[in-house]
Amino acid sequence: MKAHLVCLLGLLALLGTSCQQGASPVQVRQPRGDPLPLDAALEDMDFFFKTVEQVHPNHLADMSSKDYKSLQRRCREALRAQDQRHGREQIP
Repeated sequence: MKAHLVCLLGLLALLGTSCQQGASPVQVRQPRGDPLPLDAALEDMDFFFKTVEQVHPNHLADMSSKDYKSLQRRCREALRAQDQRHGREQIP
């Protein structure tokens, strides 16, 4: 199931860059200013998981509900760890 989520993320990223009229097949995104604030990144991650749950016909096909919650928790922890590397305050 983890591979499915990774593939879905990749497809969503490709879809977002290739839907623009006249877009080249490969676009390199340049960093723009500061990284996304932690609260916005957590909100985006929550939206992603909610979307997977609503759209995928069986998002728990290869993992238990406990493993799925663990994946969400690990993603939140990774975002917080990345945010700490940028010297920002913790958000609960």
